[in-house]
Amino acid sequence: MAMRRYLKISLLSCLLYPTVVHSYPWFETTSELTFDIYDVWVPESNVAHAVGSNGMVAKTSNLNDKFGITWQTTQMCTFVCPTWHSVRFINPTVGWAVGGLAVGGLITTADGGRTWALQDLTRFIPTLSSSTQLRALEYVTLASGEGAWFVAGDRGVLLKTTKVNGPWRVLSSGTTNTLYGMHFLGASLGYVAGANGTLLHTA
Repeated sequence: MAMRRYLKISLLSCLLYPTVVHSYPWFETTSELTFDIYDVWVPESNVAHAVGSNGMVAKTSNLNDKFGITWQTTQMCTFVCPTWHSVRFINPTVGWAVGGLAVGGLITTADGGRTWALQDLTRFIPTLSSSTQLRALEYVTLASGEGAWFVAGDRGVLLKTTKVNGPWRVLSSGTTNTLYGMHFLGASLGYVAGANGTLLHTA
């Protein structure tokens, strides 16, 4: 009887005083951006970087004021204008983004996104096909204290480096499926997600 009364009181409490935990509202921001946005990164409370279709990268510095209504955009293209799939910043000034073909599918900035430089990974990795699409990017601080970048893409491609000009290391992913995303929970625990139910992890 006591348990039944407790359940009734708990249910009534939920109806009369609905909890707000895990139910934060979302609002669409009216911005100047018109391209398809695939990823966004916020390195500072007032700054965000967005990347997406047609080679477009963008930056806003007014998140606190208007939630990113005004953006500065740049179009970064090689032979074609790729879709930039992923962007990461390790501090307010240094950031990378990947997307499109490996021959020009990595861009880097050292000035907070004011300017970007195209990088050809096939210059550093001769065995990497120029037609490989790069789709995911992540940065992690290793146990040694050194920072490392990981890049993933088509045909199970998984790459690692500590700086853009190498040396780059080709990792064995154990799959030929396309890899779409990755995330690290720490220096030694990371996950990679891909096509056909592919889910990889470090051990």
